[in-house]
Amino acid sequence: MITGNANTASSNKNGGGVYVDGGDFTMEGGAVSGNEAGTGGGVYVGDDGKFTLTGGSVNGNNAGSGGGVYVKAAPASGCTAAAAFTL
Repeated sequence: MITGNANTASSNKNGGGVYVDGGDFTMEGGAVSGNEAGTGGGVYVGDDGKFTLTGGSVNGNNAGSGGGVYVKAAPASGCTAAAAFTL
């Protein structure tokens, strides 16, 4: 469980719960909730990041952009979602 975090850094306010850039993050269960950041309150996925969600939940997070999950790269090719999750 990743909960109750706040990224308030002056230069990089991305990813209150999880910050993924240059690596892979696979979530198979648990929760990312109650986190806060300028961008990507729950999960921030940068240009070189990959986020795979196969179970669990990302909810109740807060951000100026992307309260739950923010994907910087377009299109969202770095993200994969499967059954049995809540987003």
